[in-house]
Amino acid sequence: VLDRKTGRVSVLAPERDGMLEYELVRLIAQLDDPAPPKIAVISSLPQLQGDGAGEGDAFVLREMRRAFEIAPVDADFRALPAGADILLIVHPAPLNDWQLYLVDQFLLQKGRAFIALDPVSRVALATGGPRVVMASNLGPVLATLGVSFDGQVAADRALGLPVEVDAGAGRRSVEGQPLFIAAPRALMSNSDAVTSDLSRAINFGAAGRLVQIKVAGLTFTPLVETTDRAGVFPAAQAALDPSPRAVVAGMKPGGGAQILAARVSGDLGTAYPGGAP
Repeated sequence: VLDRKTGRVSVLAPERDGMLEYELVRLIAQLDDPAPPKIAVISSLPQLQGDGAGEGDAFVLREMRRAFEIAPVDADFRALPAGADILLIVHPAPLNDWQLYLVDQFLLQKGRAFIALDPVSRVALATGGPRVVMASNLGPVLATLGVSFDGQVAADRALGLPVEVDAGAGRRSVEGQPLFIAAPRALMSNSDAVTSDLSRAINFGAAGRLVQIKVAGLTFTPLVETTDRAGVFPAAQAALDPSPRAVVAGMKPGGGAQILAARVSGDLGTAYPGGAP
């Protein structure tokens, strides 16, 4: 633990010995630049369009505000916030060529982003409204990251969370919903800083799958996966709240474990080699 006032390290937890190098580098970086990092947030979800100070802001924004400066980005942005250190992109609305170019250039120059895309956002559908964005993508920028996002939903019977279903004759029963995946600790990376400290399952609702594209100079590291018995399910049907049995009947083989989260690192290329659109 770093005391920002004195610059002293008061605690180095022995149970985190595998992350010691990461922690020391992080502490040195904080001493070198004590100002909180600035996170630019691009999202179509209303809960993620604040700065973390509003009561209606997402819990994750309110927590992040304790250690970061949060800069929400308008839907029609023509520039990213000045001095942004990190991009947080969560289920963005369709971005035009200029906006994708700005994201592309930020990744080239800064190289730090958290990107969460969705083939069918249950949060957006629940919010409703005439401008609801069901699916999200980053178009040509994704290819530069060595990732293909085909819009299909991962489904895993072995990891399905229990849900109540109508059993007929006024009765209710509980069945595992393959679209609601609870990925256990055993299916997360033990060596990455993002997942190494997690002890409980991460729940996903109608999650998309990531497919690696081989790109020279990039390293693609899976962080969270399904079991190797998982399959895929059409996003359009997943949006209709199908029953667990309907999902099982409509699942297609996925070719092994599906990757739900990954880290991409290395030397990025650009989606706009000809310059700004």
